[in-house]
Amino acid sequence: MKTEPFDKRIPCTLTPAEFILKSKALAEAMHRQAEIAMAKALANEGFKTRTKSVIEEIKVLQSEVHSGQEYREVQCIERPDWQEGMVETVRMDDGTPVSRRPMLPEERQQKLRLEDEHKRAEKKRKGQPSVLGPEKPELEAGKTKKQKPDNDNAQDEPDEFKRGLQ
Repeated sequence: MKTEPFDKRIPCTLTPAEFILKSKALAEAMHRQAEIAMAKALANEGFKTRTKSVIEEIKVLQSEVHSGQEYREVQCIERPDWQEGMVETVRMDDGTPVSRRPMLPEERQQKLRLEDEHKRAEKKRKGQPSVLGPEKPELEAGKTKKQKPDNDNAQDEPDEFKRGLQ
């Protein structure tokens, strides 16, 4: 047993003035804690973003080092192989084939040469008098021409159309 006085921590009831002081101190401490938590969350978010971008960079570099290759934008062209029904993608810088795939049905459909001939004929005719030119004034005036039998109409058509019909 101790015979000399000593200090011991025991519960004591707060006076009303002490209670008000302790309440104010508690509110201030809680406010400081909230500010610190918000600053920590913002800092962590920044760290997460920075860490995530570095991790992505590491993954890309690891893959490139492992495979010895990287993906780049390279100009390419597609070449049809009509006999095999394939389309080959070829690099334009060195002519190396990149890939092959089957032709799509719409790619198999070729243009008729008649369309190209018709367009060329149209360009040639732009500099020449029109079909409704001075040699047929009755058509310019809005008069209609009597129709000839179908077999005779073929003679009035331009040569490029006759070639397309043959």
